Amino acid sequence: MFVRPPPELISRTIPLFLPLFLGVGAALAQTPPESPGDPELAARVAALEAELATMKQQQQQAAADDFMREAEALAGSDPPPPPTATPPKNIMNPRITAFGDGFASVGSHNGSVDPRSGPWLRSLEFDVREAVDPYANAVAIFALEQEDPLKSDPGTAGEFSVSPEEVYLDLVSLPRGFSARVGKFRQPFGLVNRTHPHDLPWTGSPLVTVGILGDEGFNDTGLTVDWRIPSTKVGATFTGGVLSGQPWDPASETATPGWLGRAELFKTFGNVDVALGGTGTGLRELAIGGADLTLRWKPSQSRSVTLLAEGLANTDGAKGAYASLLLQPARPVYFALRGDWFAPGTGPQGKELSAAVSYYTSEFLRVRASLSAGDTGDLRGDLQFTFVWGSHPIEPYWVNK
Repeated sequence: MFVRPPPELISRTIPLFLPLFLGVGAALAQTPPESPGDPELAARVAALEAELATMKQQQQQAAADDFMREAEALAGSDPPPPPTATPPKNIMNPRITAFGDGFASVGSHNGSVDPRSGPWLRSLEFDVREAVDPYANAVAIFALEQEDPLKSDPGTAGEFSVSPEEVYLDLVSLPRGFSARVGKFRQPFGLVNRTHPHDLPWTGSPLVTVGILGDEGFNDTGLTVDWRIPSTKVGATFTGGVLSGQPWDPASETATPGWLGRAELFKTFGNVDVALGGTGTGLRELAIGGADLTLRWKPSQSRSVTLLAEGLANTDGAKGAYASLLLQPARPVYFALRGDWFAPGTGPQGKELSAAVSYYTSEFLRVRASLSAGDTGDLRGDLQFTFVWGSHPIEPYWVNK
């Protein structure tokens, strides 16, 4: 159906298209151009083409002359300086982590409160580490430590000391499953000795590790080599080391080195992890042997049950063991129960039972309450605050996440 446009639209449109119509009419009225077959036109086109070809040839020659002049100038000048290598972003800026481990402790002896009870700072550690290159990592750990008031002599209670706990180099890219560590570090003896006290599932170390390996653990200077056998069925790691032996004989003037050897097997059965280990170390007539077991059931990342057990003995007749059960009913909560037994060989045996509950507000802050009782009737209660700031470290072996 034809619809007539409004008169105002027609009046506005005509002035717009009128010049176009006039131009088209004028073009149609012009005389048509000469035919391409006209000899005069053909001559003019040929002359223009020849002129254009000459101009193109002149431009190409000028460009070639400019290029040769630039090449001759560069050949006669000094070469440009090499590009500046961009240094790694982390050069002279290693990862730094600080660990604070504070306590409020109360001791009881024969029904009386120990006068040395009170708050104290077990340690403030600074962990500095970074990759040296693709083949090695460097680690340095320095600690400010305070003596445990309930275990130290009255004249030394509360004293502080500063020491380099560990300074070592990890060689991580050796072939065929090998790696090595050289320097001063906590030796891979059993379960507890490899772990710093603030990373343990309890407020203190077991009696047997303190009695045989020392208050500060087995920390020595030397070289250890690990060999991890690739296997899809059972994980196996074998360790051998040559050590200074200074913890066992600080006054020794001989060059006889100490030695260390360890074997560890690991297997997963569904949601159950099993690890068995055996370690030996010694220096001349002194030798220490140990065996350890880790058994963990983890149905989820928020629940787990872990059994830790370890036994040690040395050639001086000292021996002992401990067993601990860790229960994780929820992600931030851990309950720990541990039984200790230690026979020094030349004195009375010692037994201790301890219980602890740990609560993580986050991976950077943990609060723990602990109560322990010895066979002499002594009691000890601890409230522990452990905090981390800086680059977050690797979680200890017993943490389920």
